[in-house]
Amino acid sequence: MWKRCPHCREYSFDERQLIALDYFSQQPCTICGKLVRNDGLRQLIWGPALVGAILLGGLITVNLPDWLLPLGVLLIGILGLFVSIIVPKPVKAEHRQVHSASFEPDPNNDKVVCVDGWNEEQLLVIIDGFMAERDPGGPHYEIEVHPQTDSCQRLTFAPDIHPSEFSALVNYLQYPIEFGMPEHAIKVVGGMTLGPAFDGIPQFLIGQKAILYVPENDEDYDVVYVQTESGATYSYSFQDMSWSEVKAARLSTDVNRLKECL
Repeated sequence: MWKRCPHCREYSFDERQLIALDYFSQQPCTICGKLVRNDGLRQLIWGPALVGAILLGGLITVNLPDWLLPLGVLLIGILGLFVSIIVPKPVKAEHRQVHSASFEPDPNNDKVVCVDGWNEEQLLVIIDGFMAERDPGGPHYEIEVHPQTDSCQRLTFAPDIHPSEFSALVNYLQYPIEFGMPEHAIKVVGGMTLGPAFDGIPQFLIGQKAILYVPENDEDYDVVYVQTESGATYSYSFQDMSWSEVKAARLSTDVNRLKECL
């Protein structure tokens, strides 16, 4: 599942592209066209893994009878190719960028995310993956996990999280690279008060309480919806980085129920 494109979540890299995937150079996804590179840790372990595979093949080969030696040489090549295909992991070439000029962290912020469907161990893996992609120049924050039940967790943020990161997290929890598309239902909802740092949100909505969620029957995978206490609903596209009003809230019954834990 880690072979999916981190942008469009499609298996768009064939064996040849995976072998050529490199940390220090970028290549576009053949489906969405966005740039990816090899994961840094995967790049680091590729060399030792390749050497290990070759040594294993050599050890098997020296114990083969002479008439099977060509098969042993072939085995060494196959093991080397296998490692070069299985080890690489496509990750986004750029970190998420946040606009922090108008953002002043609020230690008393009311941003909360409730997620149902991942256990605590899975959730921590997902959060680590999300934090690895954050903008290193953006405002510092920490994600605190508060278990509610075996599958329901409540997340808070200290001292505060930028709205663009907050929106991205809600989407990422729904579609984590680490676990791909799960067979069971995942429900995610965020709650917050809309502030000026929500770039592009209409000014008359500033100060309203709102919820943030992935729309029901989502086929875009790169949008979130926000519904305010006044009933207005807007969508945010991570590709266009813009808000637009929508008529249908597409708020599922399960997500509507989950918001009670905010």
